[in-house]
Amino acid sequence: MPDNLAALPRYLGRLSHYAFDPARSCGRRYPDPTGLLEIADPFLTDLRYMLCNEQGLWRRMNGKTQVFLLPQPVEIASRGTHISTTEDVADEIAALSGLNSNLSRAIARLHDCGHVPGGHVGEKVISELSGREFDHALFAPVVASILGLNLSGEVLIGATYHSSGSKPLRFDQKGLPLEYGVVRAADTLGYTIVDNPCDALALGLIKEREWPEAYHRLGASAQEQLGRCIAALIVESIEETRRLGRPVISFVKSEEAKAFQAFNEWMYENVYLPFNNAPVMLAFKAKIRAVYRLISESPAFRRLNPAVLLALLTDHEVQVLANEFCQPDGRPKAKIESCDQLPELGFRSLIPLIDGRKI
Repeated sequence: MPDNLAALPRYLGRLSHYAFDPARSCGRRYPDPTGLLEIADPFLTDLRYMLCNEQGLWRRMNGKTQVFLLPQPVEIASRGTHISTTEDVADEIAALSGLNSNLSRAIARLHDCGHVPGGHVGEKVISELSGREFDHALFAPVVASILGLNLSGEVLIGATYHSSGSKPLRFDQKGLPLEYGVVRAADTLGYTIVDNPCDALALGLIKEREWPEAYHRLGASAQEQLGRCIAALIVESIEETRRLGRPVISFVKSEEAKAFQAFNEWMYENVYLPFNNAPVMLAFKAKIRAVYRLISESPAFRRLNPAVLLALLTDHEVQVLANEFCQPDGRPKAKIESCDQLPELGFRSLIPLIDGRKI
């Protein structure tokens, strides 16, 4: 492979004239009551809003599955640790390329907050039960609204653009901040290199000798793989921007990009899909269905959208509600007449925020 790491110093900061200017922000719904940081950079204010959320949004994200169902050993990635990984990777890409690091970090911190219990498996179950497609990327700004986070428009919109799945990483949507593409790349690099290979090994789902050739082409360690991919992405993005005459984030053409794409597709086929059909995930899907029925049929929740409340739960809360209030066949043992019957779980503080709201 060409040594993009060695070439990187010549490309540092070359996208700086495409960095989103905070002065151009469309603003937030309500002015910041403290005024702290707002004048200098509204996206620093967004980071503070998310950090200081009274409902403990980030702690709740640590109770949600990334890929491998919680509870697992503490070394296994949760949705919360993945968000932190994505924020770190987005910050590095933006800083090295000259783009807006604070906007990239703020979008990354919000990007997966629309995820439901059980990860993508839970998302499909909620879509099936509600009769409407549930998209975690579109739900992230909804969560921000429910919790009253009052974020900048660029952060709310940026979160909806983060998901790429197994598709090649290229972002060149005219008129949108290039930082949206930074977070999309950081998300995919984070879970493909940092989170999931280590977790698959730790859980015995894969053995070292089974890694495909594409994995070894990327480097000997996660640190080397991530560094080479970030360098290749920056070099390729700047070269493509120069060639096309418009700004793009691109990680498609380089040898690193091709190896990464091959490995990402291999992970979907050989790790994610088999685990999603494993007995432990099938049992959890049944519990999600049971809890949805419990919410739908209980008078205590009659003014709530069951899909919204279910999406806000942690994995542990689903397990507790299913075990305490549902029969093995999924029927409620008894309908919940009042929230006073609920165990002392964190989601109780969220109920007043969505009670009677059309979401």
